[in-house]
Amino acid sequence: ESGLECGCVCAGCGTKMVAKKGQIKAHHFAHLNAECEHAYESMVHDICKMSFLEIRKFKLPRYIDNRHKDNYGFYLDELLLNLENFDIEVEYKYNEIIADVAVLRNGDPVLFIEIANTHFIDEFKLKKLKQYKISCIEIDVSRFHVEFEYLPSNMANWMSIQSLKEYMEDNSKWILNRKMQPKYQIERLK
Repeated sequence: ESGLECGCVCAGCGTKMVAKKGQIKAHHFAHLNAECEHAYESMVHDICKMSFLEIRKFKLPRYIDNRHKDNYGFYLDELLLNLENFDIEVEYKYNEIIADVAVLRNGDPVLFIEIANTHFIDEFKLKKLKQYKISCIEIDVSRFHVEFEYLPSNMANWMSIQSLKEYMEDNSKWILNRKMQPKYQIERLK
C-alpha cells in the first residue's frame, strides 16, 4: 500500500516509513519526519542474517593457522556445511553473548556466524567464544555498499539468496575454529 498504509518501519531506527509509489520516480520508501544514518547498514545486516534461514549449504572459509613463525603455516581447504542437518537461530543469546546466527545441533551451538559491517568481533566476544569453545566465522559486508553501486538495475535478480550466499562465502573468515586447532598441532608434528 502507498503512504503510511504500508505499515513499514525502519530496520535501523524504528521510525515509520512512507511507501512512495509515484508515476515518475521508482517506487521507494522514505522516513516519516526523520533522517537515519543506520538504515542501510541495518538492512544489509538483517538481510544477511535472515538469509541463513533459507540457505541449505554454505561453504566455510579455508582454515589458515600461521601462528608459528618457524614454518609456512597450515591450512585446510573450504568445507561445505550442509545446514539442512542443523537448526538455525537468528539473534541467538548464549550466556553473555548474542550471535547473529547460530548453527545448532540438538539445541547446542556448533557454530556462530557474525555479520560485520561497521562493528566487528571485539575482544570481549572473542574471549567468551574461546571460553565456551564455540567455533565462529565472521562475514565482512562492509564493502557491500560499494558493490551495491555497480549492481544491475534489476536488483531482484542480483539479490537472490544464491547470489547473497556467494557474496558472504567470499567474504568470510574464521575467528575461532575449535576443531581445527588440534588438527593443526598433529599436522605440525608430522
